[in-house]
Amino acid sequence: MVAWIHTVLAEASPDELAEFNIEYQGALEASGNAEREDLRHLVTRWGGTAAMHDSPLTPDEEALVARFRTGEDVGIPWPLADVSHARKI
Repeated sequence: MVAWIHTVLAEASPDELAEFNIEYQGALEASGNAEREDLRHLVTRWGGTAAMHDSPLTPDEEALVARFRTGEDVGIPWPLADVSHARKI
């Protein structure tokens, strides 16, 4: 996953790649072990950033976000609105 994050950020956002590299190296040095929890969190967080770059919003999604940012009530899609069936953890 780290290689994929690196590849996506190198193409889409060199500034974020530099930030990722600094954070990743720092986490490696702090933990001394690539299996540590802090590294998993870092890779998960940056994986989300890379995914957004790798699969940008569609024009319809961009329009929805723009409407939301102006304060318009855009509603919540039905599957997200009905949580009565959700399992309690």
